[in-house]
Formats: sequence, structure tokens, C-alpha cells
Amino acid sequence: MYRTRRSRAARWTAGLVALSSSLIGDLTRAADQERGAAPQQALVLQPSLELQETYTDNVALTAHDKVSDLITRAVLSLEATLDTGRAEGHLDAKVGYDAYARQSARSGWYAAANGAASYVLLPNLLTLKADASTSDGAISTFGRSATDRHGAPNLVQLTTYDVGPELTGHTPDGLDVRAAARFAQVLYSNASSGPLPLPRTDSIVQLTGAVASDATRRLQLEGSGEYLHDAQDFTSVSDILSAFFRVGVLRLIGRVGYDDITQGQLLHISAPLASAGFEYQPNGSSTITVEAGSRYHRPAWAANATMELTPHLLATASYVEQVQPDQVGVARSFFDFAEAAQNLPPPLIRASFGVPADVTNATSLCRSATFRGVYHDEVNTLGVTADWTDREFLTMPGHDRTLLVDAVFTRRVRPDLTLVLRAEYAHTAESPTYGPSQEVGGSVQLAYRLNSRTDVTLNLSRTQNRQLVQGGKRVTENALFQTLRRAF
Repeated sequence: MYRTRRSRAARWTAGLVALSSSLIGDLTRAADQERGAAPQQALVLQPSLELQETYTDNVALTAHDKVSDLITRAVLSLEATLDTGRAEGHLDAKVGYDAYARQSARSGWYAAANGAASYVLLPNLLTLKADASTSDGAISTFGRSATDRHGAPNLVQLTTYDVGPELTGHTPDGLDVRAAARFAQVLYSNASSGPLPLPRTDSIVQLTGAVASDATRRLQLEGSGEYLHDAQDFTSVSDILSAFFRVGVLRLIGRVGYDDITQGQLLHISAPLASAGFEYQPNGSSTITVEAGSRYHRPAWAANATMELTPHLLATASYVEQVQPDQVGVARSFFDFAEAAQNLPPPLIRASFGVPADVTNATSLCRSATFRGVYHDEVNTLGVTADWTDREFLTMPGHDRTLLVDAVFTRRVRPDLTLVLRAEYAHTAESPTYGPSQEVGGSVQLAYRLNSRTDVTLNLSRTQNRQLVQGGKRVTENALFQTLRRAF
């Protein structure tokens, strides 16, 4: 069964890439012909080859009777950028194979990619956009491996994408108009060496729209709405009227609206919403927004901040409450990840989209908070990321409360030598599907540049996992790997 799902995910991904490439190519050629210009060569490709040898002292992640193994990985990578003026895109993709010396049943193909493409159908009005990602990751916070390797226990492959047109424009009387239609999918397949209960796949249709008056005036009004429907019969419709009133350095915010949410016979929420708050801009690069009110017949909060504390210290934080299936939450998280590349300073942008932990086949009131802070200078970079979620399930009993913290320190010791220290902490306080658990991990890495195209990396990693129940398992893994990478 998992092979069928895996092949289906691969076909969807391959089909999307082929369709997007064909569409962008055809439209670009048509635009060039209309202008009477020769086709531009604006495509940059950067392939590389990577060979990695890994030693692990606990290949099966068992509490007792540990077995060590050697894993040989060969990876072909491609970084690509496209910019023809109307067509833009980028792709960071890897495909390779992990070969285990002792437990060959764990051997298998490895793939990871993040990409985005856009094409301007009508300048300053209508754009077609697509984003896609595929990656391997642990299905829960317990039993995470010390290294990235195919065939580790508890491992799934997540493939997600969204595609659709976006409209932005201005009416003759000065109104700003925004609208978008998106189709998205969240696809899970087994990347582990044994059977694994997978979260459900999902298909999502989303329509959004907003009309706002001139933001430079003291009083701004905005009307917005969203329609969302997924393959699990979850439907959410919301309409919101917002008012923004500028008072000195503050913008006061007031909102009223209505939510109507259904999921078959399992769920029906029909409730007004209202909130009040403020937006504060301490400087030209920082914005802080805080709101409080009522939604879903409950007290509700929302906050968002992007701050440039100094030229070397940046941070972003947010808090949001939404009723949604977990798979819709994954799709929304991926969309936020893709949009961050357009809205945040480069030091705050995450390099890739990972597999969210503890995904459950249920709908919840999800309270989530995120923080990312980065300090950087000419030699050092320190980044700290924290994600907290509290999901109160509405279609099944129970809560899931999870905290993830990741810190990375990078120091350029010499122009050709870089030191990277990483520490991570994961804690699930409760979960009806996966149970409470805790994971602590860290790594030390040295990267040496032999020349402009060749790098050598040496990495030592360790993880400690334990289930927070009486008699729960304790699992540790130490891993050492060396990588040789050659760019072409």
C-alpha cells in the first residue's frame, strides 16, 4: 500500500513539474514573439555531486541490542533560477540513494526539493503562481534519527504543493483589490524500512479576496473573505470587515465578521467574530500587531511581529488560532513558508520546509506560536527557531501540545573553514496518537573548502529520545559522517 501511495506522490510531483515547465516555456516564447524579440537565455543551472559515508551506532533506533551500520549516500543536486521578466522561478533539488552495508533492506532512494514558479499573465494585475516541496522527516517527536537517512524508523516523505492565479489591482476610485484561487495537495508516503501508519493525504481548494481603501489615509476600511474545502469534507467560510485608524505612531484595529465551519456530521461551528488591537511601527523595518477578541464562541488572540532590533539582530514572531484539519494546517504552513521568502529579510528565511511532527487525522482548534531570531555579523551567525502548538481536537477526544526548539551557531574560522554547532529540543506534552515524549539532540560540523567548487564536511551528531510514560523507551544514537561535494 505504501508503495502505491509513494508512486502516486511521485506522479503528482513529476506531473506538476512537467506541466509548470511546459506552461512557462510556452507562455514565455509567446510573449517574446509578440514583442518581436529573440528568446532570452535567463536560466541558470548549478549542478553538484555529493558522496557521503555515515556511521551510526544504532541503525534501527532500538532501546536495547543496538546494531551499528555504514551508509553510503550518492546525491545529485541541482540549483536552478529562471528570470525572463514575466516568468520567474527557482528550484533546489536533490536525488540520491542510501546503501546500507549490513541492513540492506533499509536501502532506498532519497529525494528532497523546494521550488517556486510564477508567470505574469497580465502585468500589474494577474499572476499564475506555484510552489512545491518534498522531503523526508520523522512522523513524531519520538525516535528521530541523528542524521538525515532513508530507511530510518518512523520516517515519512511529505510532498505538498499549491498552484493558482493571484489578482492584484486598483480601481479608478482608489480601492486596492486582491484575490486568489489555489489548489493544494498534502501527500504522505512511507520512507521507513517497515510498515508505518501514515497521516491521510488531502486535496484543498481555497478562494480568498479582499477590497481595501487607501492605506495612506487616517481611516482605512477593508473587507475580506475566504472559502476553503478539502477532501475530508471540511468546509470553512469566513467574512471579515476591518477598520484601521491611525493615531500618531499607532494604527488602531477593529474587526467584525462571521465564521461558518462544517465537516459532515462531526463538526458545525457558526459564530460571529470580533477583535480590537493595534499596530505599532518602532522603525521603518519593524511592525508589531496585537489583537484580542472572540472567535469560534471562545476568547481569541492574534499577534504578528517583524523586528529589526539592530542592523545585526532580526526577529519575527506570530501567534494565531484557527479551526482546521491537521493536513490543512500543513498546507497553510507551507504557503506561509513560501510567502516568507518574499516578505522577510534574507537572514530570517528558512532554507527548507520540513515535515511537521505529530500530524493526526482529526480537526482541531489549533493555537500556534512561532519565533525566529537571527544575529549575524561578518564572522558569526546565530539563529534560534521555536514552534509551539496546542491542538484541541474537535472531532476526537484529546489534546496535542508540542514544542520544537532549534539553535544553530555558525562561525567562519577562516575564509576556507566554517564551524557549525546545532542544538535541538522537542517535547510533546500529550498526544492521543503518539503519546508524550522528549528529544534532545546536537551536532558539531566542520566544513572545509578545498577550492571554489569542492567542499569537504565532517559532522558528529547525537540524539536522545525518551517516551514520557511509565516504562517508556529510551533511545540514543550517535552518528558520524563525512561528505565530499563537487559543484560543476
